[in-house]
Amino acid sequence: MRSGEEIRAALVRFADRWRDYRGNERSEAHTFIDELFACYGTDRKDSGAIFEDALPGGIVDVHLPGVALIEMKRPSEATRLARHRPQLLDYWYNSADVASGREAPPYLVLCAFQQFEIWEPGKYPSQPRLTLSLDELPDQYEVLMFLVGEEPLFRPASRKMTEQAATAVAGIYRAMIERRRPESRGAVQRFMLGTVWKLFSEYDFARFLLAQVAKPPGRMFSSSFWTLVDHAIDADLVENQADHEPVLLTEGEVALLCDVARFDWPSINPTIFGSLLEGFLSAEDRGSLGVHYTHEIDILKIVGSSRLVGVGGCSCR
Repeated sequence: MRSGEEIRAALVRFADRWRDYRGNERSEAHTFIDELFACYGTDRKDSGAIFEDALPGGIVDVHLPGVALIEMKRPSEATRLARHRPQLLDYWYNSADVASGREAPPYLVLCAFQQFEIWEPGKYPSQPRLTLSLDELPDQYEVLMFLVGEEPLFRPASRKMTEQAATAVAGIYRAMIERRRPESRGAVQRFMLGTVWKLFSEYDFARFLLAQVAKPPGRMFSSSFWTLVDHAIDADLVENQADHEPVLLTEGEVALLCDVARFDWPSINPTIFGSLLEGFLSAEDRGSLGVHYTHEIDILKIVGSSRLVGVGGCSCR
């Protein structure tokens, strides 16, 4: 599977190619859709998506059975997509068939080349989950992950906040590394990697973390903290997950960690965050912190998961 940054880079090129297209949907819609699937690292035909599929409600432009319906409109309709919603919703409504066991697909896309509406009508039948432009798609590529069989992620994205968060994480990591013995480097790396994973995965963790560190300086994070972050780190990344060196923070590092926890992590783009963090760190640190090891799609799964371990019973010494 392509990494998030690879998908994003492909979508940037895709947006450059189609930004100025002003033709009609019939002449280039198939090419547009084929290239869109390719951006996500899959072949449209191999994925099972069908062009001009006849459903009981009419002929839909693209049908990805069990997953999505896509209806294309000419670019001139970009500001008038609302008038085409009844057509697409009618296709969706009539796409299910009890006798054959065919379910209505969970996602709909209404697209006028430079403008997208993404729907999840089974949950929100009266309005799209997200409306975005072609130029916004690269930074919010997660909304179309259903094209490759993954769960999409609908969330606000803030590039500015993402840049600030990556800068702050790199700053606290450098501060902690610079004053420690070389043999303690691994403990710091684990601490930062686990903390970032948990900040992405659970909003309540930020509040928990603030409550723990907003105490007298010189906080010692012990094994109880690591039980909180362990499930977020793959076992292959570190050999001994059960035995952790406690991490002692100075007053300044506590303040930096609090700053990091205060960011609105649901609004931070995991792909851009990882790319920026990679640029801030040395090659040795990138490998140790798992920047290359961790696939952005895995982060997205954790961000969108509701089956995570709770934080209520954890404490720090």
